[in-house]
Amino acid sequence: MVPLSNIVTLKKETIPIQINHYNQLRSVTLSGELAQGVSLGEAVEVFKTVRRSIARRNSC
Repeated sequence: MVPLSNIVTLKKETIPIQINHYNQLRSVTLSGELAQGVSLGEAVEVFKTVRRSIARRNSC
């Protein structure tokens, strides 16, 4: 018999329970509430700006 430790190495790590996908790409769902005095249109524009910034960083 061969000891299991001669064949494999066990490593304990934290992983997500579930990974969501959209068109075979990893995806995330965001939710939140608007701050008082902020319109939905303003919030959407801020979100789009942040999304473009993240996309540019990940495309390098």
